[in-house]
Amino acid sequence: VYIDKDVVIGDNCKIQNNVSIYKGVTIGDNVFIGPSVVFTNDLYPDARRWTEENIVSTQVMNGVSIGANSTIICGIVLYEGCLIGAGSVVTNDIQSGKIAYGNPAKEIKNYNTFWLSLKKKLVINKKREILYKAILILLILSFPVFNDFIAEDIDIGNSSSFINSL
Repeated sequence: VYIDKDVVIGDNCKIQNNVSIYKGVTIGDNVFIGPSVVFTNDLYPDARRWTEENIVSTQVMNGVSIGANSTIICGIVLYEGCLIGAGSVVTNDIQSGKIAYGNPAKEIKNYNTFWLSLKKKLVINKKREILYKAILILLILSFPVFNDFIAEDIDIGNSSSFINSL
C-alpha cells in the first residue's frame, strides 16, 4: 500500500494490498478499498511541468466500497454508500447509494434496491427450502411403509431422527 503525504483517511477503513492513494485524496469513515485500486491526482500528468498546483482533489465519502483494480480519476466525489464494481475506471461523480461499474464507470442501479431485492430472493429461497422439508416430512409420515426406503434414498438415516432434527 502506498499512501502519500497529506492524504486524509477516516475511521474504520479497510485498505487492501497494492492500493495507491496520492496527495489530494480524502477518504471518509467505513470505506472499503479493494486490492490494487489507484487514485490519481493530476488530470494531465507531465513530469517536465509538474508542480503541486497540478494536484486535483478527490473525495470519498462515508460507507463507500471500491472493488479491486479500479482506477479513480481525480476531481470527483464518490458520495456516501456508493459501490464501485471491480475493474472500473471512475471519471465522474457517483451519487449516494448507487452501484457503478465499467470503463468509464456508469451508475447502473440503486444500491439499496439491489440489497432489498437480494434479501427478498434469500427469503423466498428460505421459504422454498422450508416448504420442501415440510413436503418431505409429510411423505415420510404419510407412507410409513416407505420410511426406511426414503431415509436411505436421501441419506438421512432414521426418518424419525430426521424429523426431530428439524
